[in-house]
Amino acid sequence: MSDTASFATRSLAWKVRHSAWLLAVALGVGSFSCIGFIYCAVRVRSTAWKRRAFVTTAFSLLGLVLLLTPVELMQEVGAGYAAVLWLVLIGYGLFVNRDYLRWRSAQEPVPPIAAPQVPAAPVAPSPMPVAVPQDDVPTRAVSVPAEQVPALERDAPQIEAVPDEQAGPAVSSWQQAEALAAWHMQKLGFEDAKMTPPGADGGLDVRATDAVAQVKHYATPIGAPVIQQLRGAAHGRGAALFYSLSGYTKAAVEYANDAAVALFTYNESGDVQSCNHAAQVLHDRAGGDDAFDPAEFENQAQIVAVLQQYFDVMNAKFIEVAELALAAANGDNQSPIYRAVAGESARVKAILRSLQVDGGRVSSDRLIEASSAIGDAVVRLAEDLERV
Repeated sequence: MSDTASFATRSLAWKVRHSAWLLAVALGVGSFSCIGFIYCAVRVRSTAWKRRAFVTTAFSLLGLVLLLTPVELMQEVGAGYAAVLWLVLIGYGLFVNRDYLRWRSAQEPVPPIAAPQVPAAPVAPSPMPVAVPQDDVPTRAVSVPAEQVPALERDAPQIEAVPDEQAGPAVSSWQQAEALAAWHMQKLGFEDAKMTPPGADGGLDVRATDAVAQVKHYATPIGAPVIQQLRGAAHGRGAALFYSLSGYTKAAVEYANDAAVALFTYNESGDVQSCNHAAQVLHDRAGGDDAFDPAEFENQAQIVAVLQQYFDVMNAKFIEVAELALAAANGDNQSPIYRAVAGESARVKAILRSLQVDGGRVSSDRLIEASSAIGDAVVRLAEDLERV
């Protein structure tokens, strides 16, 4: 996952601020605690939150009816019921609050970490393996001219725009786009994929036994709320796939990675491209003999997404330490700490380039290997910084 809009990177203050809906649950004293869940259902607009709002409202109304009954005994029962319900809903709210915070995180991208002001290298460093042997890497006064320090890269490599080997039918309308999606799903192994008939389709344009898909023939990128709607409609139906003519916003990709929704793009020529890890998992398993397992698919997609997040965190941490080291150099291009930044920056840049040799396809093993190598660079640079 990218470090933008990542729930894991949110501050405690941000989480507390966006957990304010729990105040409505706490102040509702059981009979009106459902208001908080109704608020979340209106904001999120997902099937899961609508179900939570309905159930909590039903229990709250029952307690309110008992309290308003003119029979004194029933009022006493209602008061006890409301007290118990109040505690239960507070506990339940705390339990599901993580889901709400994840949704909020997908709507509010985190500002990227600014790259340090390091002069760009006129000559690119020679390619090198992802794994950097510790013994071969000097930690101080490396032999890299200060004027050739490469610019540090902020963005980790993403599995994006990976074309399939064979183009599908040409597309000039939304109907043909849905036909292309059905064709592509069949190619992925969902052999019974078919377009849904005209009418109320519940937001699903293509259906198969183990997968459903939504297709948007729009001229603008798809945002996170549309992906969330698909995730809700696809609950219990297997894999969820999305096809877009114009790509996706960063928040949409972030949410799709969390929810294991496979994102694809297509063009008028019928070329379909994988745009996130879940899509790549489906692409890689196409043509295999094993039966499709929705649970295994989601686990694999989420594992790869977590590995991507780990890589992004290492990449961002290196930039953070490099900025501190450059500040310690105080503009002295001949200082050992400045040269240390130059050497480690060259190595990290080579690692990023090495991950692109397969056209953007990055395996889990290579992500782990690259993350470890960048982590080693962070440790070495931090040790150099401590000696200053």
